[in-house]
Parts: sequence; C-alpha cells; structure tokens
Amino acid sequence: MPLKIEKRKVNILTKYCSKCGKNSDDDATFCGDCGERLTGLHTTVINDNENNDKNKEKLLMGVAVVLVIAIAIVGAFAFISWNSNEGTNLGDTANNNPNLNNNVATVTSSSIPLSEVYGLAVALDKKAQSQDLVLISSVDYKGVTFTKPQCLYIFTKAIDMKSRGESGNINFRSFSPPDDPLRSINTRYISQSEYVDMAQRTVAWMDNNGKAPNYTGIFAAGSPDVGYDYLVALFALIIIESKNGSLVSHVSF
Repeated sequence: MPLKIEKRKVNILTKYCSKCGKNSDDDATFCGDCGERLTGLHTTVINDNENNDKNKEKLLMGVAVVLVIAIAIVGAFAFISWNSNEGTNLGDTANNNPNLNNNVATVTSSSIPLSEVYGLAVALDKKAQSQDLVLISSVDYKGVTFTKPQCLYIFTKAIDMKSRGESGNINFRSFSPPDDPLRSINTRYISQSEYVDMAQRTVAWMDNNGKAPNYTGIFAAGSPDVGYDYLVALFALIIIESKNGSLVSHVSF
C-alpha cells in the first residue's frame, strides 16, 4: 500500500505593529523595532508540508526527465551500433544489394551477372529511342562500355541460360562487328522455341568466329531471315519482355 502523506497547517500567531508594520511574538507588549504598544493580533498561516510536497514533486519531475533523456541516448547508440554491425534489414538481398555480400559479382568489362542483363537491355533501348540503332556502336551501363556485338552475345547467352534454368555470370570478350551486316528481316513473329534456338546458334557462332554474324536464320542456320541490327533489337526486346523471370511465349515487332 502506498504511503499516504497527510498535510498539516501550522498556525503561527504574531502581533502586528500598526506603526512600523513589523511582527513580534504574540506575548510581546511593545514592538521590538519602534517601541509602539502592540494591541492587535495578526495570524500568518504557513503550510510547511505543502511546500515540501511541491519541492518533492519538482525533484521527481526532474529525475523523470533525466531518465527519459538517458533512455533516448542509450537507444540511439544501440540503434547506430546495430546498423553498423548488421546493415539495414529492409528486404535487401544479395541479389539487389551487392554491399550486403562481398561475394556477389558485379558488372565488369568481361563479366556480367545474369540478373543485370535486363538493365543492360533497357539502357540500349533508351539510347535507341533517341538514336537509330544502326548508328549505335556501344552503350554504357554501370560504368562499363559494352559494344553492340557484346550486347548481342550477352542477350543471346542470357536467353540460352534462362531456357536451361541456369544462373550466375555471363563471361564475354571482345567481338568484331559483322563483315557485311544484313539490313532486313523476313518475319515479325517468332515463337519461344524459335528464338531460343536462334540464340543458341548465335552464341555458338560468335564463340567460334569471334565476331557478330551478318544475320541469323529462324528455322535453319545460314538462312538470311533476321539481319544483324534486327537481331540485337530482337533479343533485347525478349530480355525486356521476360523481366519477370520466365521467357515470353513469343515476340513480334
């Protein structure tokens, strides 16, 4: 049971001097300051306990404020320490935040993670919106300059890997432009099985020859169905349309 503090009022009786205004003891006859005869009584009421309680309340409030400030400071230091040791925990994974995992590969001049190929395709598409793709020779992505033949190889290799359910990095090298690029296309609709086969043949041809092909056949090797620049646009479009992970059933452009 909490302690109950009872407030008492202490009445101190004093005699008031009507001449000089000073107070004297209640049994005094004459004023101790001016000598005037004292005739009346003046009662001064002092609430000692009430004053003490107010002081206690002020003290308790001060202690409470200090405790709140101390808790806030300790909490702030704990939060900073946790962040510096553990990093943020806002849904970041090794795939979308390389800083959380030093083993995660980054984009370099000879390797690109499969998860970054979509961004490269978007970068090329944006550049092609302001400049004819035929005139584009390279595109910059994450501090690395990719030539158009390298983009073609990366896009086709990514499609090949996706079709096989593979993941990881795509290693590439320098590829020369085609000797006599074809500037035409014979069809506007290509199914998944067709473009996957085209991608696999394009990768194999570039690995063997060290350069981009003049064209790639849809149904058979050597058939001039899709010219070089259309190949780059075709496979970039497939990568962009397949951003959710699964290869699209077909592509038309």
